[in-house]
Amino acid sequence: MSVNVTAEDFSRFQPTDLCSLISNALENAVHGCEKTENGYIKVKIYEKNKKLCINIANSLCENIVFENHMPVAKNAGHGIGVKSMASVVEKYGGVYGFFADGNEFRFQVSM
Repeated sequence: MSVNVTAEDFSRFQPTDLCSLISNALENAVHGCEKTENGYIKVKIYEKNKKLCINIANSLCENIVFENHMPVAKNAGHGIGVKSMASVVEKYGGVYGFFADGNEFRFQVSM
């Protein structure tokens, strides 16, 4: 796992919102890469144009199904974390994206 945080100003965000967003994203990343041979998670949090940007990427060994640009949970009772993540980003007027490209999954945020 690599973490690179250069953002300095988090004052406009409620700490519980950031914790919810990042912890759900990291939990999903751990589950996504735990079955890969050389699993990795890369976290980058920075500021650009007065926006907080978060990019979390992880290795991936299985295909992800998307519905309305959101990853769909395979197991019953899962998927609430993704909805919570979207809710936090939308609360702050931000944009987000989930992407699966080859053997990598990415979650990107600007808010």
